[in-house]
Amino acid sequence: MDKSLGPWGVGSGMMGETIPKETNFLALDKEKKDEWGVPLMKFNVSYDDNDEKMIKDFFEQYTDMFTKAGFTDIKTSDSKQHLVLIFMKWRSTYG
Repeated sequence: MDKSLGPWGVGSGMMGETIPKETNFLALDKEKKDEWGVPLMKFNVSYDDNDEKMIKDFFEQYTDMFTKAGFTDIKTSDSKQHLVLIFMKWRSTYG
């Protein structure tokens, strides 16, 4: 009997908020409009040192938690697209 559970994986994401700052804003585009003539939204969001620390803490806390839960092959990834993911593989208890 095959005791392996398969090539399972798990993903996790983080949501946080950045503190208000002048570089982060939402505005109506003065030139671009939708099909009804309504101005499109312009978003500008950038990370600062505090945001980078929050991401680092997320990676550290979740890596520790998943390691203690028995996960292996833990990989972290920050695409810099305002979405942070952490992936890991479950270690089979069957060896």
